[in-house]
Parts: sequence; C-alpha cells; structure tokens
Amino acid sequence: MNKETYQELKAQIPNFDALYVRDVDPKSLIFDPHTSQIRAKGHVTKNVPPMASVIQQRGMSTTHLPPVSVRPSGPADELKEGATRTLAAMKAGAPTIRASDYHYQLFGNDNWKWKKFQATQNEHDDTKQGNTDDDITSFVKEAFDSGDLAKELGFKYHSDPAKFLTDGAKWIKTNIYPTHPRTTRFMRSELEAATASTVSNLYINYTDATALDHFRKYSATGCTSTAVGPDAATNNIIVRLVKTTSRIKPNLSGYAVFDDDDYPHLKTHVVFWHDSLSSITDAKLQQYRLDMTNLYDQLDKKLNNLGGLWVLPQIRGGANKENPLSINRVR
Repeated sequence: MNKETYQELKAQIPNFDALYVRDVDPKSLIFDPHTSQIRAKGHVTKNVPPMASVIQQRGMSTTHLPPVSVRPSGPADELKEGATRTLAAMKAGAPTIRASDYHYQLFGNDNWKWKKFQATQNEHDDTKQGNTDDDITSFVKEAFDSGDLAKELGFKYHSDPAKFLTDGAKWIKTNIYPTHPRTTRFMRSELEAATASTVSNLYINYTDATALDHFRKYSATGCTSTAVGPDAATNNIIVRLVKTTSRIKPNLSGYAVFDDDDYPHLKTHVVFWHDSLSSITDAKLQQYRLDMTNLYDQLDKKLNNLGGLWVLPQIRGGANKENPLSINRVR
C-alpha cells in the first residue's frame, strides 16, 4: 500500500500494525510477473537503488516505508503490491520487510479487486513515481477486455457505446486516478483506443486513400483517378470525400460551389462515410447518412454540377450487414 493508504488505515483501525502487519523475509515472497504489480513495463528498477540506500541508512522504519501487500499462497506469501520496496530491501540486505495481509482479507482471490488496488496504490505524493501513461493504457485496456469495467458500470459497451465511453472515463478517473494529473478526457481517449478492436469487428473504416480506391473499384462510373479534386478528374468526374457530418456545410458547400463555378463541364461526385466509430451504432450511422443526404439535396437544388452521392459500406454484421464489395448510390 502507499503511504497515504497506510496512514488512513492506521487512523481508522486501532492497532492496525499489530493486527495486520508482520515481518517476513523479502526473499521468501513470491513474485508473479503478471500479478505482483500492474506496471505496463514491469518493476520500476531505476527506483530500487536509491530506495535501497535509504533502507541501509534508516532501516525498514514505519515512518518512511509502508508495509507491502501480500496474499497467502501455500507455504509462502505472494507479493501483490510493493515490488520496489521488496527489491530494494533485498538489495540492501535487509533480513525482513514489513508485510500486510489486510487487503487479502478484503479481496481474497478476486483479481479485479487486486488490479484496482494495485493501480490506485501506484499513485504517490511524488508524481514521478506514480502511474505512467503506459500504466494507464495497460490498465484501461485490461479493464475493458476482461469485461470488468462493464460490470462496474452495469452495462456492456455494445448496448450504448457513447454512454459507455462517457461513464467509463468518469469511473476510471474518479475511482482509479483521482489525483493523477491526467484528465477525464485523457481517460476517455484511452478507453476509445481500448475499444478499437471491438469496433473494427463491427464496422469498416476508411482512410481517404482506401475510400477513393473503393469508389473507383465499385462505383462503375469510369473514374480511374487515385486522387481527389478537379485536377485529378477522369471521365469528367470530380471526386469529393466527406467522412464526417460535422464539417459538411463549410467544406462540401465550398468545394461544390467552387467546382460548379470553375468546372461546369465536370460532375462532382460525393463519397461519404463516417470515420468516428468509437461510439457508433447502426442507428446513429443511418442517421448520419440521412443527414448527409439531406445536405446533398439542399446543394443539388442550387447547383448544376452534382453527379451523385455515394455511401460506403461500413456495417460488418447483424441485421443491417452490408456487402463490403459494393457501394450505394443514394442520389
């Protein structure tokens, strides 16, 4: 446990040390590379020598080092938190180290409870010793992949992706990293990254290059260009790519008016997909497409050169599954 937790427990529980803390040989503790700590890159070995030096000078005093946390495991104890202290004690030649089984009595063998505890105990007054960005990334991904975060929130990602990302980021910040300088927005970005593989199993995304290539292959328009804009027009076709509805009006309207004024002999074809998929559902995607169609229709009433609105397939499965080797001309 970290110093803050130790002081809180001592204040809350009379005779905490007598009840829950004992001296053990640091060499006897079991180190498991997967469960002894939660650091993404393993033990912070650079902190071992300076701590060993402090131990040699001051011993394993209760005034400067809280006890490590252990879980009984057969004839020995498994280290669950306090790897740096243990390694430093061994390096310093300390015959014993103070260990507590208090949290074992709370958590038992519940790995998720231990993971949460380990992450919170990595936070210290000295932020240089606290959780790194890599540690947060690792924790968030494991929390999502294991389903434990969904259990904490009471619902699964698939049921409401947007709410899951919002509530999940708040839960992680509030319960695991409340004093960490990283914000809830950062936690959300980490959670979005953790959902990426799940999203990719449900939806197809595109880059500008792959979107244009898809249009060229499946639209049957005769477009052979591998670039966008009037300078790359082939078969009298100008291609404009739109990948989000948020910038349609300023961007697409400007391009369409420009094309209509300067290249009246060419037809502008609009290729649409939605590239922000972390909180997408089939219904939201269909609504984005409807919004795009309505905006296209508004432009089409004012301009003469629009040649078609094309929607790229993005739904991989379910009732609304789309053929990935096709393209839908909606206008």
